[in-house]
Amino acid sequence: MGDLAPHELECREIYGVPRFIKWLDNELRDLGSTWNIEVSPLEQVAACIDEFVSGGWLEMNKRVRQITPVGEGVWELKTADIRIFGWFARRDCFIAALGIPKQTLVDVRGLYDAALRQVVMIRNRLELDEPKFLASTESHDVLSNCYSEDT
Repeated sequence: MGDLAPHELECREIYGVPRFIKWLDNELRDLGSTWNIEVSPLEQVAACIDEFVSGGWLEMNKRVRQITPVGEGVWELKTADIRIFGWFARRDCFIAALGIPKQTLVDVRGLYDAALRQVVMIRNRLELDEPKFLASTESHDVLSNCYSEDT
């Protein structure tokens, strides 16, 4: 996953905690699209990772969004069918902690808040240098080449 074309360079980094990697290997492959589109969730996530690491322009709130409450430092990468929750360890370096189908988030009330708490718990349990995450709420502080339709 994350295969760049020969002319593309890796400009951003994305890592996954073991739990996320296990989800990629064991659950994502079996998911079908709830939108009945031809691109499987696995292909969507692969394209999302490619787009992220290639350093191209990313639209905030469409592809990347910070999760409220503000201050927890949890962000999500989005595809049509999948939400990837994690944090930025430094600018342009995303740590993926959870993958959850979008439809599950719609169907299960309060799951967004639970995902946020779970990401914070995972991050707190890791023996990382302080600060463990970028605490900024400004997208340009955590991500290069990003824009918002609002600006």
